[in-house]
Formats: sequence, C-alpha cells, structure tokens
Amino acid sequence: MISPDHYIAAQEQLFGKFQNRSIKIQHWSKYLITPKELALLFKKLEEHKSVIRQIATTDIGKSGDIARKHLGI
Repeated sequence: MISPDHYIAAQEQLFGKFQNRSIKIQHWSKYLITPKELALLFKKLEEHKSVIRQIATTDIGKSGDIARKHLGI
C-alpha cells in the first residue's frame, strides 16, 4: 500500500510542472485524475527513468549515447 505522503508528493510535483509551464494546464484540465491514478503515473515515470539510467550506465553503444543525452549526462 502506498502511503498518503506519496500521493501528496506526486500532486506537488504535478503542480510544480504547471507553475513552470512544462505541462500546459489546458491539456490536463480535460481530465480528472484521482490521487491513486496520479501516484501510478509518477511510479511509471520513475520506472521508465530507472530503465534509461541502467541503459546509460551499461551500454557503450548508440543506445547508451541516446540514454545519456536524454538524462543530460
């Protein structure tokens, strides 16, 4: 079970993105997102980033280069 603090942190991250306009508010306003859905969204994002980090650290080929550029390494 995910703690309520995780939901709150996920909401804070989302609203932070609204404030710096990396996500356009009007695109999100069409949808209602429950705290559970929001937490799952950020969990998937973190899983995606961990896979990219793993590729960036282990692959010395083109895939590794792309992953490192994506992460800004």
